[in-house]
Amino acid sequence: MTTARYTKSSSSTASQAGLSWITILRKRDNFRRAFDDFEPAKIARYNAKKNHALMNDAGIVRNRAKIEGAIASAKSYLKIMEDGPGFSKFLWDFVDGRPKVNQFKTTASVPASTPLSIKISKELASRDSNLSARPSSTPSCRPPAWSTTIW
Repeated sequence: MTTARYTKSSSSTASQAGLSWITILRKRDNFRRAFDDFEPAKIARYNAKKNHALMNDAGIVRNRAKIEGAIASAKSYLKIMEDGPGFSKFLWDFVDGRPKVNQFKTTASVPASTPLSIKISKELASRDSNLSARPSSTPSCRPPAWSTTIW
């Protein structure tokens, strides 16, 4: 998973909480513009002025906690990148380098969490990470179509 792809996925999942996916999908170009093409290094440097601009951007979900969460997630992502072999390797190590293909037939059959998503969530939390550490938002429990076609 590329840096930009993870950041997009993480940001969209966090922004979606409490809203319908269609709302987020309709705003995706605005999110991309507002959040500098989801470049974590840029997002991590956002200051109060940028925060204020985001809060006044009608094209995105204007929720202070979600905006601050995106900034904190970018910082956490960069920390994991600096501390180890990289975020992609961090995730692949959970599945021994082999893709995990879930066999859910419908979106209704997708569980809120899986043993793998819980394990990843706990590891992120143990690193004092702000990266979508809820088991329901980790990549292991999302159907492939969600993780590849939203953005």
